[in-house]
Amino acid sequence: MRTCILIDCFNYVVPNACRLKGSFVHNVLSSQKAKLSNFDSSHNICCTLDKSLSKMKPFEEILDFIGRCQLKKALMDRHKVYHAHIERFSTGMRYEEEDKEIHSFSHVGKEDIEVIIKPADIRRVLDLKDKDDDPVGLSERLCKGLWFRMGFTGLVNESHYNKQNLSQPYKFLVHSVIHAMGHRKGGYDVQIDYIMCMVTTLILNHLFNFSQVIFEHMKANITRDNFLQYPRCIQMILDDKIKNLEKDVSDELILDHMTNATLDRLNVYKLKKPPPKRKTFTSIDKPNYVAPPDNKWCHDDSDSGKKDKQMELFESERSK
Repeated sequence: MRTCILIDCFNYVVPNACRLKGSFVHNVLSSQKAKLSNFDSSHNICCTLDKSLSKMKPFEEILDFIGRCQLKKALMDRHKVYHAHIERFSTGMRYEEEDKEIHSFSHVGKEDIEVIIKPADIRRVLDLKDKDDDPVGLSERLCKGLWFRMGFTGLVNESHYNKQNLSQPYKFLVHSVIHAMGHRKGGYDVQIDYIMCMVTTLILNHLFNFSQVIFEHMKANITRDNFLQYPRCIQMILDDKIKNLEKDVSDELILDHMTNATLDRLNVYKLKKPPPKRKTFTSIDKPNYVAPPDNKWCHDDSDSGKKDKQMELFESERSK
């Protein structure tokens, strides 16, 4: 059995760090400034859809889809981030079990203003259009089946699916979701469970509670090393809740959003050449695509995805 320390969207349970009774307060750095070593400039960053970039050609067929997908704002809004605001919020976070809310502060003038975050705030500010009763997990078999439909060239029972095993357009999509929506610093080549669920949701037009998953990771981060998690998302919420929040230009935290140099790296493969391209399909081609029933990754009359030999070898991670 795997130990669930993060959100396992194939087998969702609340992380141990979040099983709290009453009000849990954790303020590791309340009396000192957060260390910038706890800031990762590649975390919570944006992609670009700029077709004029010289290195964009291999990825162009996925761009229109990203530009209209459910995560459009979360993937593309280059909201500026300020250290003092993110540090104050991160070091003051506490979780109120009774209200199911994260409470913290933002420094305004000479006083601290309490800020409360709920999944509904994340939903509104990132324009996620999900609902409280949407699922926070999808079938592992569904996600892996879709990956092979995308042309994944790894093994079906690998513990971690690496984006290197996808052709350029799908690698671009997965890369963008990992960097914008992932909860951790580092490990950006690997698609952990909830990232696979998010990508599957976008491609198949499934329902998924993005807002709750982000909220759970924010909550779990309270008990850790004060990593400045989701700084762009937090700043967007602070600016939404506190109008005309004072900012110091010299205090801006610079995020390494996608550039031509990023695209150049994305086009490099460890095996020297990318996996064969699979044609685009599902909601990538058809905005009104209806998801297949019964946790299938393709409709019965589809001409792709049903006969992949790797899925015949599928064994659930939950059985290991």
